[in-house]
Amino acid sequence: MIGFYGPDGVTNLYLDFGFAGGRVLMQASDLGASVTDLQANKVDRSELPSLNVKTTGATGNGVADDTTAIQSAINQANTAGGGVVYFPAGTYKLTSALTIYSKVHLVGDGQTVSKLNQTSTSANAITGTDLLDVSITKLRVTGPGSGTGNGIYLTRSSADAGVFFHLEDVFVEEFGADGIYLSQPVVSTISRVISQSNGGHGFNLKGGDIAGGASTSLHFSACFANSNDKAGYHFDTVVYTSLTGCAADANGIGYEVTNLKSQSISFNGCGCESPANNSTSYPGIGWKIDGAYGIGLYNCWVYNAGVTGIWVTGNSHTISLVGCTDNTPSITALNFVKVDSGSFVTMIDCSNTSPNSLVTGTTSVLNDGAGNLSTKSVYSAGTITAEGDFTSFGGKITAAGGVGVGNSASASTLGILSKKMEVFDASGASLGFVPIYTTIT
Repeated sequence: MIGFYGPDGVTNLYLDFGFAGGRVLMQASDLGASVTDLQANKVDRSELPSLNVKTTGATGNGVADDTTAIQSAINQANTAGGGVVYFPAGTYKLTSALTIYSKVHLVGDGQTVSKLNQTSTSANAITGTDLLDVSITKLRVTGPGSGTGNGIYLTRSSADAGVFFHLEDVFVEEFGADGIYLSQPVVSTISRVISQSNGGHGFNLKGGDIAGGASTSLHFSACFANSNDKAGYHFDTVVYTSLTGCAADANGIGYEVTNLKSQSISFNGCGCESPANNSTSYPGIGWKIDGAYGIGLYNCWVYNAGVTGIWVTGNSHTISLVGCTDNTPSITALNFVKVDSGSFVTMIDCSNTSPNSLVTGTTSVLNDGAGNLSTKSVYSAGTITAEGDFTSFGGKITAAGGVGVGNSASASTLGILSKKMEVFDASGASLGFVPIYTTIT
């Protein structure tokens, strides 16, 4: 629906699209409404909402219970096949959960002025089941500060996934459980959302919690998880997902990725500051990657790490850490990067202040900040050149075409034989020994 203001009785509107033949006549209807009436019901200056919650009896005064009035607006939108439910500026008291439905979109005037205040310690604020195409934007959702409720809880009963979720400009805080819980969302976006001071996770995305499958095709942009007791971001059975410019401060774990079915997740320019020691399971870690594979951290940093900056464990595979930085760790920090036995990591151009704890054979380091390379194996069809030392700890140096050594010296007689190096071809067959002398005379 398009609304426009004009003289009374004028119902012809010409639309000009700027090209030949692009001018059409649209017959409008006179609503008989004033400019003030229309403005009072709009989402912004270009859209008219389906329903204003104040038209169904909500007060927004922070005192009266607005739960029934808001649910009435949501139900009417659902009956109509979907629509926008609009919350003008105000504080809307809730005493039980609001239930949303597919194709219903909750929109406020901004998270600083349009506020939902859940007063029950056992109820979620917003909940829904088996949803398709829902959005929550420009709202603040506040809980009672304790209890078992979640801020936004979108789950499943029989649907394969929750499809087309969009959360933007939302602030969720003070719930006893998770700030935001999404059951197997796919093709969904979360942008400029803050989840703060919750007793569980800030953002909890879980695939396969009802039946099979995984959360897929998700994007987080400029989100913030702050002071949550467990993880700022908790991903379980989540695949091909990206986070860009996100932050996690003062959580038990900043970013937690679990389960072998969590794959192909990239963290791009994300940060974690001052992770807090909240419990044995959430003791103050920046990133914990546990049993996942194909996870990448690109130009990420950890500031004031409590125990460990980045911990890779649980037989995680193909983990890439590129350009990651350990910034001013706390005095309790033990390690920047910790890799447990059975996990495999590649580190490139990472910078650490706290020592790394890398079990032998787990980690390939390409430039540790001082130009050194450490890896399980190196293969090259061409030439490998080392300006510094080339060391093998109990392994083999294999060369199909032989090994060339620079800094050669000539001498009339040989010196004192110190060691010998055995050289193998590509098939593993010995090519013989290269003598190592302590001096050349």
